[in-house]
Amino acid sequence: MNSVSNPNQNSNKFGIVLSGTICVDYYKFIDYYPNKTMLCNIINTLQYFGGAAYTVSVVLAKLETNIPINILGLIGKDYNSKLVIEDLNKYKNRISTQYLYQMDNLSTSYTDVMIENSTGNRTFFHNKGANAYLDYDHFCSVANNSNSKIFHIGYLLLLDKLDSDCDQYGLVSAKVLKMLSDKGFITSIDLVSVHDQILANKIVKHCLKYVDYLIINETEAEILTGLTIRENSSNIIKISKDNLKQAGEMLIKSGVRKYVVIHFPEGGYAVDRDIKSTFVDSLLVKESEIVNSTGAGDAFCAGVLYGLHEDINIKESLQIGNICARFNLFSNNSVDGAKSLTEVFKYLNSYK
Repeated sequence: MNSVSNPNQNSNKFGIVLSGTICVDYYKFIDYYPNKTMLCNIINTLQYFGGAAYTVSVVLAKLETNIPINILGLIGKDYNSKLVIEDLNKYKNRISTQYLYQMDNLSTSYTDVMIENSTGNRTFFHNKGANAYLDYDHFCSVANNSNSKIFHIGYLLLLDKLDSDCDQYGLVSAKVLKMLSDKGFITSIDLVSVHDQILANKIVKHCLKYVDYLIINETEAEILTGLTIRENSSNIIKISKDNLKQAGEMLIKSGVRKYVVIHFPEGGYAVDRDIKSTFVDSLLVKESEIVNSTGAGDAFCAGVLYGLHEDINIKESLQIGNICARFNLFSNNSVDGAKSLTEVFKYLNSYK
């Protein structure tokens, strides 16, 4: 029997906690992607920040709403941690870092993002660092003291301690989500696109019954369900709306309590507990206008979480997510393209 969230528990709650991965991204633009043992040239190098907790927090902060935002995660005590703290201090009036923990003898997570200059295609070389040690105990203080409405965790499948086995709940992440649900939070999770079918099956079996919002992309939906959502039809790669719908319904039936939300470049899709589905096309963007798509999924997630926090209907929440993702495409990193709520609603009012 699925655990059921009590709407009266969170009726007076306000705010969003963003937890999970925090990392420093080193973007290295290369002339082409080489075969093994071969050489390519690095044309330019840029340093930015990423990870679900960081990116979603900052995009929400840049909306300039009155919603309290807390970031929860682990960083080391190293040069990269200083960079993270200095950057988050720019948003100190909107993002609370009281649950950002610095760990001795651990490195701050970092990623080398290799971007092929001519195509924009990206390859990620990731060091998990402190993120791998985010554990149940790190969630207890905020769970007991925060009056936030939504608690988001991203990315499962990349957080080793949370992804590890737990005798009573199957996974540590399930234990965390159960605790958060019992404390009256609306729970939300995101995954990372890692093909670990055994772990994905455990997420479905043990976690989804404690999840209110599952916000993932089409690749992660394929990993969780085994269905092919982006298929080759007559030599054209496109979204299979039939399989998309089937995947959403499978995940709802696996336990998700409010919405399964699946995003992809063509748009956003959601299905609720009553198996009512909503599909919203994305806004058209010329390929030549796209600077970088890193963090577009997190920007979409931020927009949807804002909409759901404000009790905006799911169609409009998906549109807000699409607009936030659109703005993301026009900058070199995951957050500089983010706009204020005024700009978002300007596009929303003329959504096509």
